[in-house]
Amino acid sequence: SFFCGTIVYWMSCRYQWSARRFEQQQLREAMRRQALYEGTNVEQELDLKSA
Repeated sequence: SFFCGTIVYWMSCRYQWSARRFEQQQLREAMRRQALYEGTNVEQELDLKSA
């Protein structure tokens, strides 16, 4: 009983951690691209597409 509860709790925490880590990686990549494209024609094209 205690073992099963511990496993379920661990799996829940692990899933949340993985989801949060994935979101952070996506955000980090988007910020890297933003810094890379800042002041270029690519940035202007992306701004036009997102508007």
